[in-house]
Amino acid sequence: HETMTGGATPSDTPGGAALETILTTNATAASNRQRIKTHASGSKNATPARHPTSTARPAATAPRGRAYRTFGVGPIQFRLPDADSISACISTFADYAVYILGPVLICLATAIICGLTYTFFVIILPMLAPDGPFTQPWLFHVSIVVFFLTNVIWNYVLCVCTSNKGRHYDRVVRELADTTGFRYPETEAEVAQCKREYREKMLERGRARRRHLAAEKQREQNQLESGTSEKGVSSSSAAVTSPVVERGSKIAGKSITSPAASAASGVKNGSSSTTRIFSWMLMAPDEWGFCNNTNQPKPPRSHYDHVTKMLVLNMDHYCPWMFNTVGYFNYRYFCNFLFYVFTGMLYGTFISFHPFREMSSSNYYKQIEMNRTEGYKTYKHMISNVPLPSERTPIAFSFMLCLSVGIAVFCLMVFHLYLVLSAQTTIEFHGNWGKRRQARRRGRTWINPYDLGSRRNWQQVYGTQHPVLAMLPSRREPEFFPLPIAGEKGRRHPKGEHIDLSLEMFGGDKESNHKDKQKNGNMNRNGLAHLV
Repeated sequence: HETMTGGATPSDTPGGAALETILTTNATAASNRQRIKTHASGSKNATPARHPTSTARPAATAPRGRAYRTFGVGPIQFRLPDADSISACISTFADYAVYILGPVLICLATAIICGLTYTFFVIILPMLAPDGPFTQPWLFHVSIVVFFLTNVIWNYVLCVCTSNKGRHYDRVVRELADTTGFRYPETEAEVAQCKREYREKMLERGRARRRHLAAEKQREQNQLESGTSEKGVSSSSAAVTSPVVERGSKIAGKSITSPAASAASGVKNGSSSTTRIFSWMLMAPDEWGFCNNTNQPKPPRSHYDHVTKMLVLNMDHYCPWMFNTVGYFNYRYFCNFLFYVFTGMLYGTFISFHPFREMSSSNYYKQIEMNRTEGYKTYKHMISNVPLPSERTPIAFSFMLCLSVGIAVFCLMVFHLYLVLSAQTTIEFHGNWGKRRQARRRGRTWINPYDLGSRRNWQQVYGTQHPVLAMLPSRREPEFFPLPIAGEKGRRHPKGEHIDLSLEMFGGDKESNHKDKQKNGNMNRNGLAHLV
């Protein structure tokens, strides 16, 4: 016996709902009461049932807003949440677990930094500078370690402490809205209207995508039935060109494939793609959306982080080591942290390799015999770069830690360097990977709409300073908007310029911005054919 109760989707289920298993043995009593009530109310006209065993037994009422499956054998029934509800519960539990893990990992990272620093100054530095402090070798190694240590701590602290919301977020979002011609809603009525328009637009595009996939599947079936084996697809699914504005504000100045068209073209081997399609994949690269979780407009390339519960510009990922989300405001600190951790681990591996190699060599045992011959009560260094018995564990730990962490961070650093030079975030990388494969199957080339060239892509994160100076400690804000826009229009307002976050910031351009919004809305509605 199996029935489906409720009808909620994962987005409708409560975020913190736990997995429930409910034993409903009182269902039999409820069923008996129902039959007695029915017999009492209509005993005169009631007709005995021919098959009493086929009488439907009412299932236990499930809480509204959640999908359940009810199982039963005889009078015993129990309910289990549906697969979507279980997935939502697991996802919520994982979010809270990752969030709680953050402070623990921060303490662990601090302990690692302190431990390696202690090992260098107390154990390894006396081996590198046996003549004492303030000598040339001592100053050389201390200067390098202090430089790496300062940059690692600086970027780590700022990556942890930099917030993705507040007045900085508001200022950047308003500047971006003013630049892209989007009228940012100020009142509750305008917010509700923006939400309603976004929902209608997504529903319309979803229906258009389903119609396109159905037509595409039908065409391929017709081709198979007619015996034709054409490679490629019909002309109706040709690549679309994203609507762009004047040269100074178009995205990369390239003819690009719309994300909605890329999502709609996911057909493989005659069947529609089962890849999950998110709403941002149905939008143009420079199109504003709406975040239902925070009830505010969603700028291009922004995403809602379910761990920190906030909307993040250029969200890359949530890093538990940082106890923060890596996004537009702290991505430069994160990349610098990876670079300085890697170079610091490389240097630590280099200076600890010789003492690590001598731990079990003949010189180690020779040094012990020399100390015994001299009659020292405590061991002393008598051979260069040979550790003492009490120094073996810290040196071995430091060498293996520097080597393993250096390799892991190097791989992560190379990946993020690729993302910086190709104008992608980690989220966009996974989405673009599928679009690129779909385009390859269709015999086409997919182009990243945010790619402005490796040099400009670098400047989107580090600014127009010299690369060496851009890597030094600084608290400057990003120089360009989170949305790559070609030309000087993509540069933010100067830091010293006053930005009014009130309604008057639109000034006399309020009417023109409203017209631009209506124009863009009409273009999005009338240009829906381009999306399919």
